[in-house]
Amino acid sequence: MQIDVWSDLVCPFCYIGKRHLETAIAELGVQDQVTIRWHSFELDPQADQEAKPVIETLMAKYRMSREQTLVMMQRVIDMGEAAGLNLKLESALRVNTLMPHRLLHLAARYHLQDASVERLMRAYFCEGENIGNPETLERLLDEIGLDQNAVRAALDSEAYLEQVRADQRQAHELGVTGVPYFLIDHQVAISGAQPVHVLSEALARCLPDAVAPLEQTGDPESQSVSPVG
Repeated sequence: MQIDVWSDLVCPFCYIGKRHLETAIAELGVQDQVTIRWHSFELDPQADQEAKPVIETLMAKYRMSREQTLVMMQRVIDMGEAAGLNLKLESALRVNTLMPHRLLHLAARYHLQDASVERLMRAYFCEGENIGNPETLERLLDEIGLDQNAVRAALDSEAYLEQVRADQRQAHELGVTGVPYFLIDHQVAISGAQPVHVLSEALARCLPDAVAPLEQTGDPESQSVSPVG
C-alpha cells in the first residue's frame, strides 16, 4: 500500500496528522505493507528568508492581541498533546520552507525521507529551531545520517527545485487546498488532520481483502474523506 502525503513542515496539523497516520498504521498492524511518500506543499511561499516569531505574524495577520493569539495557539497545542506531541508554538518561527522541502527530495534518494520529515518537524515545533537556516538543516539531517556532502551540494544549488514544483502542480491537479492531504493507493483521499479512527477505516478499506469502497464524503474545509476518480 502506498500513501502519498502532501504537507508543509511548519504546519502543526501536518505534524498531528503524521502522528495520527502512524497510530492508525500501527493499530492495523500493517507497518510492513505501507510505503509513505512525502510531497511538498508550501503554505507560505512568500515567507522571508529571515525568520521571525510566528506569534507576531499571527497577531498582525488576524489583528489580535498577544493574549488572544496565545489562546488560539493553545487549542492547537492541546490537539498536539492528545496525539503525543509537545508543541511549543510560542517559540516557533515563521520561515521559508523551500530549502527544507528540496532536501526532503534528496533524503528520499537515501531512503531517509520519513526520518527527515520527523526530525525537521520535531526540531521546528518542539525545539524552536530555524529550519530555514542552511547550517541548522545540515546539523539536523546529519543526526539522521543523511550524507553531508550531498546536503551541502543541494544547499549550494537549486537541486530538487523542480521536484518541489512538480509536487505542488500535482496537488493543484488533485484539488488540494490545504494540508495534510493523504492519498491512499491513488484510491482514497483524506483531507485534514483526521482522527485516528477515520484514517484506520480508510486504510482498512484499501487493504487487499477489503470488500467495499470508501464512500464517505465531507466538506473539504472541515476535513473530508472521499474516493478518487
